[in-house]
Amino acid sequence: MSQTYPFSVVNQYSQKVTVYSTFNKTVSNPPSSDPSDYLPVYTALGTVDPGQTGNFSTAQLIERIVVTRVADELPLNLTVLDNISGSGGQTITVTTAGETLANQAFKLYQAVCSQPFAPLSLQFNGIMLNATDPAQLDSQIVAFCNANGYAGVNIGAYSTICYWATFTLFAFPGTYFVYEPQTNGTNFILPTVPTGTITIANGAAVYQPAGGGAPVALTLSRSQLTSANATSTSGVMLTGVVRDLTWENKPGQIIYCYTGKIDGVNAIAQPYQNPSNPWWVVTYDLTYLAFLGVQYYMMADMAVTVLKTLGQGAIWLKNNIGELAGKLKDWINSTGDDAAPFSEAGEAAESINVDVDVDVDVDVDVDVDVDVDVDIDVDIDIDVDVDFFAVVDVDVDVDIDVDVATDVDVVTDVDVDVDIDTDVDVEPGFISKMLHSVGKWIFEKAFPVLAENLAITIAMTTAQKILEAWKDKDEQSLKDLQPRQTTGLGLLLNYMVNPANSVSARWKTIADYIQQDTAVDNASLQLLLASVLTTKDPPEDQAANNWRWSTADQDALVAQMATNTGANTFKAFQTLAAYTYKGQTLPIKVGCQIGVKYLKQSA
Repeated sequence: MSQTYPFSVVNQYSQKVTVYSTFNKTVSNPPSSDPSDYLPVYTALGTVDPGQTGNFSTAQLIERIVVTRVADELPLNLTVLDNISGSGGQTITVTTAGETLANQAFKLYQAVCSQPFAPLSLQFNGIMLNATDPAQLDSQIVAFCNANGYAGVNIGAYSTICYWATFTLFAFPGTYFVYEPQTNGTNFILPTVPTGTITIANGAAVYQPAGGGAPVALTLSRSQLTSANATSTSGVMLTGVVRDLTWENKPGQIIYCYTGKIDGVNAIAQPYQNPSNPWWVVTYDLTYLAFLGVQYYMMADMAVTVLKTLGQGAIWLKNNIGELAGKLKDWINSTGDDAAPFSEAGEAAESINVDVDVDVDVDVDVDVDVDVDVDIDVDIDIDVDVDFFAVVDVDVDVDIDVDVATDVDVVTDVDVDVDIDTDVDVEPGFISKMLHSVGKWIFEKAFPVLAENLAITIAMTTAQKILEAWKDKDEQSLKDLQPRQTTGLGLLLNYMVNPANSVSARWKTIADYIQQDTAVDNASLQLLLASVLTTKDPPEDQAANNWRWSTADQDALVAQMATNTGANTFKAFQTLAAYTYKGQTLPIKVGCQIGVKYLKQSA
């Protein structure tokens, strides 16, 4: 007869509770390197009425018990039974304090997932990203939560609330309106007519197609809302994302939205009608880090507990946590192929080739009014040092044939190409800092502006190719950077080279970015402008190559901008937004060169 270990649950809470064991499967030796093997599986052991005591038993030496509220499965207690130490007959007491702690943990979950680039979220997920020993995660999380208004929350409380929000249908009930988002080949179209509804109530979900048809039961697992046997080509396969409705002018209102496919057709679902912006184009990718954090903390909490049953389990986990995290990233990226179908819309973003020689044609036109006609043929050989597009210094030999047919006399008007130094110094950590700053700005304010004329110009998740130019200088940032993490930058690059947006509006948007995020530093701004410069865009590249003005005019504009520095840096870019040269607006990449020169001088 197999050994069993008794324990009891004393319910001092006001409502009926359910007792669950949550072990996934028997631990193998050596342990599994599949992260899904460390996600909890809830098995009900029984219920306990208010004021009563329930007696239970387990066959596991180590057992992870979760007690939830029957009404909505809210986790009220997590206890790890440790029978290895001979402490059989352990007692678990459930009180109102468990509800308070669960609510605190859910607030943290909502904050981290809905605003992944906020300082609090970056710090919290940074604990996970920098983890070298999973056994230390709990103490680090406790210290963080106690210092940031979430007193008492530990990894157990957070992991159980993450399970509740991503495996049950109680966290975000309501009616969701389903739409089919589309494009017209160049732009995204906001859908206006629902194709169905999803009703989530009492822990169950049903999809009802518009115009009749049989309702379809749905289940939630790892944030994926699916019908039975669903695939990316048949059935309902949606992925949930937590959203703060700041983009809809309702900041602080946290909701769940879904994006994915229904019978192979792109679909979204949201708890309000008539989408006002195409949030589904970027939201999954922008919340990538938060999505990873939720899965990681659930996996790590379970793994630390499960592997206690092996003598060297903690050592194995410490040595293999990187592999487990890598496989989690692979799963999240593959999920995004269906959950974020539009983030790859458009042509792949490319960097201009910064290693080749650049041929520049310089035309010198001399216009003079005089009394006599003189024909002059001049051949000039000029060695011009051109610092081109932010990355390298290129020596270019330029042959200029100047044909001057003139009437002699008065004024000479000479337009020449300029030599602007836009070489940007990139140090370790700069790229991550810039990506986080851009992401925070987009979440807190900018997406409706960037999306107003959102065109399928470049693929937003491949901005990583642009950043590869600095790989040798910032391996720290690029080492584990996933393409989805560059979506915010890709969105901004898309906006900056989109001809539907006036050049003035583009620079006003950059000025707003600087004004709104006071933590933006000079070096990050240089890197941002350099990223625009190195984005291959034939029309903008040609416009920059064709631009002619004098060095004196260029210096005068930089000097005008330089009257505003520090906290007034945004005003310098407002100046750039209003500037014209002989009635012409500067091409956007020429403006970027000027911006970098101003920033280098004001650093």
